[in-house]
Amino acid sequence: MRNLRAVATLAGGFTLACAGVHAALAGPIGLANLRKLAAQADAVLVGTVVHGQQTGRDASFVVAVDRVLKGGVVPLQNLTVQWTSPSAVNGSRNLQGRNGMYFLRLGEGGAWQLLPVMAGDVVFDLAALPVAPGPALAGDLRYSSKASTDEKLALELAAAIENQQGVLAIDYLDAFDSEGTLGLGKVYLRFAQSTSSAIQAHGFAGLIRQGDVPVLSRLLAALPAIGGGAPGDRIANALCRYQNGNPVAVAALGELSAATAGFPRIQFCAAAALRAIHTKETLGYLDRLLDSPDPQVRYEAVAGLASFANSGSIPREAPLTIDGNVSVRPASQYKSNETLSHFPTVDIFWTSESTYISFWKSWWATVQPQLK
Repeated sequence: MRNLRAVATLAGGFTLACAGVHAALAGPIGLANLRKLAAQADAVLVGTVVHGQQTGRDASFVVAVDRVLKGGVVPLQNLTVQWTSPSAVNGSRNLQGRNGMYFLRLGEGGAWQLLPVMAGDVVFDLAALPVAPGPALAGDLRYSSKASTDEKLALELAAAIENQQGVLAIDYLDAFDSEGTLGLGKVYLRFAQSTSSAIQAHGFAGLIRQGDVPVLSRLLAALPAIGGGAPGDRIANALCRYQNGNPVAVAALGELSAATAGFPRIQFCAAAALRAIHTKETLGYLDRLLDSPDPQVRYEAVAGLASFANSGSIPREAPLTIDGNVSVRPASQYKSNETLSHFPTVDIFWTSESTYISFWKSWWATVQPQLK
């Protein structure tokens, strides 16, 4: 859970539009699950409060509908909405003019009730998601009425990011498209060309989640401008889960693992990706990483070589994936009692690191000629 001040200032360059909100009004808060929230809602829409107020904890307001993601409401319709806030305001507060995405449920007697997009002790400014205003999204972010609710939500979040509508949209889209399956390739590609380091990092991370290959080659040149901190960590988190065994991707990962010493999280996650892929194309890069100055990278190198040698006998081993095509890994012909006994856990590795590194260097020197 985050406190309000942290949410309002997170992810450099983005400002959450929370005029008049004071940290003293709210306790711990956190992101709600948008997919579950949309399933609970009878209507999901984008609109603007044309009039309304909050007195104490009770808010009543009228939303003019701009865009509809779910439900039987239509654009230009006005909906009266009720909400009881966990936090009371002093006196009355005017709510007019607040634009956002609203999740609504029909209550008793047909009255619309607001489902806030933040969980916890939420004030009104954090009850709706800041998004791009207007009757329709622009360009390839525009969606049809036949699109799924998931697709509409993802495109709305993407538009909010591009319009710098706040950190919430970045966090939500990361969670919403965590597997890279929502078909946002064009959007992420445009983000990757942004002049904003936060948006650019989001584009790179999105393409990496989709298993894109060219993005890895571009990443090395882009890192100095993106920098470390939150943008760099966003990319690293996606890179740690990269599993496309395309040989071109493997070569790019090998370069990232060796040439990004100024970005230790990127370097580690490139090594972790090579370990997860552990095809024969990864072995030369993993061997070189045995001499890395970073002990965590050295462990990933040992584990990657051991994963290849013992493939087919590793608990929870991921299937082989190349450009989206998934296949069962063949059992390794190199497995032996020695290769199995030299696949340590992290804790055991620290107790006798030199033994494991020496073994796998010797193993690679023996096996390398056989793989040519």
